[in-house]
Amino acid sequence: VYGTVNPAIVPHEIEIVRSIVGAMRAHRFVRPVYLWIRLHPQVVRGVYSQSLQPYRDLAGDDVFVETPPVQSDKLAWDLPKSDAEHLAKLLAAADAVVTPNSTLSIDAACADTPILNVLFDGERPVPTALSVRRFLQYTHSAKILRTNGISVATSLDEFVPMVNDYLRTPQLHQAERAAMVRQQMNLLDGQAGLRTAELLLNLADGRVPHAFAGRPNC
Repeated sequence: VYGTVNPAIVPHEIEIVRSIVGAMRAHRFVRPVYLWIRLHPQVVRGVYSQSLQPYRDLAGDDVFVETPPVQSDKLAWDLPKSDAEHLAKLLAAADAVVTPNSTLSIDAACADTPILNVLFDGERPVPTALSVRRFLQYTHSAKILRTNGISVATSLDEFVPMVNDYLRTPQLHQAERAAMVRQQMNLLDGQAGLRTAELLLNLADGRVPHAFAGRPNC
């Protein structure tokens, strides 16, 4: 599964995906690969919808392009609950989840699915300010990458053997993915929203939750 990001962040992402499809069709992987491209909701409607067709042009017997069912012209993330359930099943069923930089990496770790971040820009050079390699410097990205639960490919030639390793050994980096879940989620019990609401209510009432006691500015 390949999850695209907001086109404003990586306007040339189609070039990355084309290079991966090219590697597939050149039979560079240890077995035939089926690529499921999950498009970012922000390409479905509005100013970035022109990004749709280049992805659709890649579709074939070995490539499926999924357009999320955005329900609103004003809110790009207005998706039905059923889509969240579908996405969870999709990530759990995948051999690997690939993205330049996305919370899909954390979602995949929750499903114990191997994760790869593609930090190469395709065959055409792009300005440094737009290169996906800049994600290595993002504070939130650096934190999860330190767990080593995500394989980072800085070229297509690095990416192909990494995918092959996961196809042969899905358990590779399993402990590191579990560490990433602990780092980001603490408890994976479906009650994060409730705990967040309780924390906010306590703060609004001027009560300091025990976990924050003694910290400045709490």
